[in-house]
Amino acid sequence: MGAAQNWVALLVYVIVMVTVARMVSFLSQARGEARRREDETRRLYVVSDRLITEKSVADLLELVAQTIQQTFTARWVAVLLPSGSRLSVAATAGEELTAESVRCSRHRPGDRSRSGQAPGPVAS
Repeated sequence: MGAAQNWVALLVYVIVMVTVARMVSFLSQARGEARRREDETRRLYVVSDRLITEKSVADLLELVAQTIQQTFTARWVAVLLPSGSRLSVAATAGEELTAESVRCSRHRPGDRSRSGQAPGPVAS
């Protein structure tokens, strides 16, 4: 009878430990998610606070580029605005743009080619 009690106690112990481990894992994930949401909320507050201050459009575009770069941890970000029939770099954040990157950004809006040639058919 003693051996049966030991097996039952071991089984109860395993069930309790698995339950506790799952709860700890769940709480850890929930804590991480809460921190991520807190960071996002803080970034949104900073952006909105800066947007309502009196700043030039160039400063606001720089802020947008920096926020996007930080949020998505991108190597670099460029904000492009239409300039005639082309797009031009209005603001950047992150690493410096190479001449090739700037050249590739100078295509006509809606033009899918980056080499200056007429766009070909788009595969779907």
